[in-house]
Amino acid sequence: MLARRTQLRLPDSSPCDLPLLVPSFSSKGFGHSKTRGRGRPRLFSNMLVDLHEFSQVASQAVLISAYDLHFGHFDGSRGHNSSPLDLLQKSRLIFFDSGGYELSPDFDSSEPKSPAYAPRKGYGLPQYLKMLDKIANDRAHRSFVVSNFDWGMANKPLALQIESARRVFQKVPGQLSSFILKPWPKTQGLIEPDRLSRKDLQSMAGFDVIGVTEKELGSNVLERLRRIARLRRMLDSVDSPAPIHIWGGLDPTITPLYFFAGAQIFDGISWLRYAYTDGMAVNRESFSALSADYTIGTNKDVCRQVISLKNRTMLEGLASSLRKWVDAKGADFSMFCEPVREHLHRSYGTMVTEIDELKEVGHGR
Repeated sequence: MLARRTQLRLPDSSPCDLPLLVPSFSSKGFGHSKTRGRGRPRLFSNMLVDLHEFSQVASQAVLISAYDLHFGHFDGSRGHNSSPLDLLQKSRLIFFDSGGYELSPDFDSSEPKSPAYAPRKGYGLPQYLKMLDKIANDRAHRSFVVSNFDWGMANKPLALQIESARRVFQKVPGQLSSFILKPWPKTQGLIEPDRLSRKDLQSMAGFDVIGVTEKELGSNVLERLRRIARLRRMLDSVDSPAPIHIWGGLDPTITPLYFFAGAQIFDGISWLRYAYTDGMAVNRESFSALSADYTIGTNKDVCRQVISLKNRTMLEGLASSLRKWVDAKGADFSMFCEPVREHLHRSYGTMVTEIDELKEVGHGR
């Protein structure tokens, strides 16, 4: 099977079980507020309260962006005096994003399209390298997965992408590296695993994680699944154990399909934008009407807190279900929520039929 249960060895030498579903935080698309009182007003993200609440409970992993740290979008306000990294003491593994998502005016394919978004000026590679100093000098000696600075790397030669990433990772020796692979010349804006030479694959073998973004894998789900499967098989061909990280892939229905195709790490903002119900993502406004425990008269702030907590619990349960699915060798789907399990079963059957790398396996028909 291309889907697998493995472990990521953390900088402290302890193992982290994969697959891993990573709740992410970003200011993008959530709006900002201004501080009040003495001093010059400053913008802070409306997600600050959510980050503070998230930090109160232990978590396996979380993702935060250097872009937001640079601009202080999650710095203390409303009585919260801690910096974002100080808040995340209870997170075992912190994925540190370079800010490419916030620098792009576009949203992920699964996101609701917010009003027009424009990144703030004054952030680029020099600012990211400065933010990495916080990681290199982290007094708590926590475990990080640090990404390369992928913004502006699309359509650059792969060798240049790799060399640029290595220079970035030299800033944080001892931490895990996540190389975000971008389309290179003559690939029409998409990741084309078939065009990776053995030398290319061996050059990437030194990275701990190989990342790709959803929208650069294809225009529909099957195209993306096909490219994930091909990339996984090609990494295996050079004995690279690096897990594939799908950036922006945390939809509870689509994520299992990406896992079936060979990806193992998934992050996204959808857990803050939607309510996860019965294995699906629905409009948050629908939560109280669909809930057996709350009514349509439930206070909006209460609903927000409950939804976020339930979404986290659901992601943990989904990761467990993916592990059970592998243990069952792809022949049993009973571990998934009842409303979606037959859909997942049918979709996997299509994958086995349509994707060459999965035809060779033959499980799950």
